[in-house]
Amino acid sequence: MQFKISNDSSKYESSFEKLGNFDIGYFSLKCDNTKEHNEDSFTIKTKNNEILVGISDGAGGHPLGAKASNTAIDSLANNFIKNKDHNFLKYIEKSNKDVRALKAGAKTTLAIVYIKKDSLTCHNVGDSEIIYWNSQGKEIYRNIPQSEVGHLIQGGVISQDDSLDHDNRYIVNHLVGDKSLRIESTTKMKLKIGHTILLGSDGLFDNLSHEQLAQIIFKDNIEQAFNELTKICTEQDPESWKKSDDITFCLLRKFQ
Repeated sequence: MQFKISNDSSKYESSFEKLGNFDIGYFSLKCDNTKEHNEDSFTIKTKNNEILVGISDGAGGHPLGAKASNTAIDSLANNFIKNKDHNFLKYIEKSNKDVRALKAGAKTTLAIVYIKKDSLTCHNVGDSEIIYWNSQGKEIYRNIPQSEVGHLIQGGVISQDDSLDHDNRYIVNHLVGDKSLRIESTTKMKLKIGHTILLGSDGLFDNLSHEQLAQIIFKDNIEQAFNELTKICTEQDPESWKKSDDITFCLLRKFQ
């Protein structure tokens, strides 16, 4: 499978399907019809028994945000396809070099999930997020968003739920396109039947808390959960929706 969403002018794109031993759904929504581009980019690549999922979110307020996110994803995907033994730190460094070559201060987040057989590794720069739950909905791993608010949550100063209303939630400390990168990477984590992974841009995580997401995802079977989350993101209830932004996410669950 080779799939990519990349800054096109369409308002909405979504699909749910089986991929190897996983149910997988992806969703992307451009927040504003007046914009030419969705500033999020997304890819799923597979080869042999490997799955790569990457999401990038062009930094709002920076020039060439859409081009930056697309460049980072293209660089990552190309390295994944052409190499046999993967070094994701080097892949991210190459993405950073390619984004910096755009000049004009172009910057983007980059969140990566890599699955090989029954193991999972995650890598992240910026404030896009990754959550990994066991079959009972207990968090096994979540990345630390590289932002002021992300570090306040990690330090126990504020709760993740309260962070959605924090005035400085939009401030991101590290992005692909910076001169020096801070990269968060995991060691291999064991994937079992029923384990679930969600990764997405901040258009999702600025509006729904981790607790709300878990309640949605573990209430029904994974396809019903995906459809409900898609509906919530599409309708954006004005009484509860906090921030209008491009939204891209991918939801995976191991079924065998």
